[in-house]
Order: sequence, then C-alpha cells, then structure tokens
Amino acid sequence: VGWYYQLCLYCVEASGAACIKIMQWAGSRPDMFGRDFCAVFSKLQDSTRPHSWKHTEQAMVDAFGKDWKSKISLGEILGSGCIAQVYKGVIFEKDEESGTLEESPVAVKVRHPSVEDDIDADLDIMRLSIHLLENFGPVKELKWLNLPGFIEEMAMILKTQLDLRKEGEI
Repeated sequence: VGWYYQLCLYCVEASGAACIKIMQWAGSRPDMFGRDFCAVFSKLQDSTRPHSWKHTEQAMVDAFGKDWKSKISLGEILGSGCIAQVYKGVIFEKDEESGTLEESPVAVKVRHPSVEDDIDADLDIMRLSIHLLENFGPVKELKWLNLPGFIEEMAMILKTQLDLRKEGEI
C-alpha cells in the first residue's frame, strides 16, 4: 500500500492547488481515511514540491524592483504549500536617527507560478466532473453528499488564500 500512496501523492502534487487543497483536508481526517493514508498525505500541509528559485527571484523583482536584494535577504525555504512557499528572510531598514542599517527577521511568502489560473482551471474541471457524475453517472444517487457545495467551499478557501496581503495583516 505504501508505494501506491506515494504514487498517488506524486500525482496529487502534479495536479494543482485545488486538488492539493482537497487532499490536505483528506489527509487531516484519519477517522475517514485511515492513519496510513493520513501519514502520507499530511505531507501536503507544508511540504509540497517547491517552485524554482528563478520564479522566486522574478517575483521579488516584480514586487520590490531590481535592487530587491538591497532591501531583503532570503534564506532557506521554511515550507511549501498549495498556494505558495515561505522563506526565512531579513528586511534591511535604515534607522533615520542613527543612520545605521537595521535587520528585522521576517517570513517571505511567494506564490507559485500561475497558481491563480491553475486554480480556476482545476475548479472548472471539478465543477464539470461533478455535474456529469451527478446527472449521468454513479454519483446520481448520492446528491446528499452535496459535492457542488464542497467544491464551492474549497473555491472560497482557495480564492481567499491567494491574497497574501490578508495573511500578512494577521
């Protein structure tokens, strides 16, 4: 079973943020899916495959300009989820009174490449699949599961998480 779960985990990571978000939820439910399943899929909480350093550098240039390295230093990756990855960082600020350069530790979160478009496409595919299954397939008898409601709740969660400013305000 272990190799099969690892193969499924690989496929989920390659499937995009919406699929990862659903499996993050499933991986937190040993009461429904079992301990072995959850032990493998709980990795999706903060250890998904990271995006490239090249993408991070371009995101930093887009946000802070070409001289971003004079303002912020990025260190190791602290975690990578379905929307973004988090770096240990330091912000450099000049103290106006003393003129000295001060360093403040920060966490810097960088969204994965084209994650918003990928989420929209994933959700459209899920909505269509559920519509077809509910109307023409074996799920027709399981309308009480409210699969469309589940997908819309996931959509709301994902759309909220795309705006990293909201998390920064907390």
